[in-house]
Amino acid sequence: MNSGQLGELLHAVLQASADHVFLITSEGLVLDVVAAKYCLPDAMDSKIGKHLHECFGADASSVILQAVAQSRATGKSVHADYQGDYGLGLRVLGTQVFAFGGDRAVISIRNTTDELVTREALHREEQKKEALLSAIPDPIFHIRGDGTYIGYNALYSSQLFVPPDAFLGKKIADIFPPEVAEVNMKAIKDALASGHIQTFTYKSPTRDAYFEVRVVPSD
Repeated sequence: MNSGQLGELLHAVLQASADHVFLITSEGLVLDVVAAKYCLPDAMDSKIGKHLHECFGADASSVILQAVAQSRATGKSVHADYQGDYGLGLRVLGTQVFAFGGDRAVISIRNTTDELVTREALHREEQKKEALLSAIPDPIFHIRGDGTYIGYNALYSSQLFVPPDAFLGKKIADIFPPEVAEVNMKAIKDALASGHIQTFTYKSPTRDAYFEVRVVPSD
């Protein structure tokens, strides 16, 4: 394959991308554009020969050129996000920038609004879960299906009978007597198999007390 054929192949691959790809100078002059697959090429071709601030506005241009300078300084690809309203309402655009060849850079631009909204929604949901867990007055432990402790409710670490490093990364059978470990493991297996909460009570091996345990299956 000669260089011309390779260039045509690369251009075809870029056209199938979900990103707009721009070849620019380090000062921000647009030299070439490959429009994303969902966009008419003519809409992007009109940007050739213009400066980034004419295409995307001063704020977005500043963000992109800062990323270009950073890429040139580090020799690595740099990611940057900026906001813009281009007749479709406010959008968050993700830009990947790679500077090369002295005064050239390739930038790919993608609409990441939906991704950002999803991430923010998941973050809010996680915050709600953490708040609910923090409001529960009982110690909570995160345990794998094989009985290994991998986490706990840190807010109530003062209620633990042993310090975290005495159980984190260890299995129930390493900490409790066989009869207690067996009851715990049976409840864990039953919860994972049925998808339902399992409840049981056991007597403390070290004090005159009984404890009620609820095992909740989770991903």
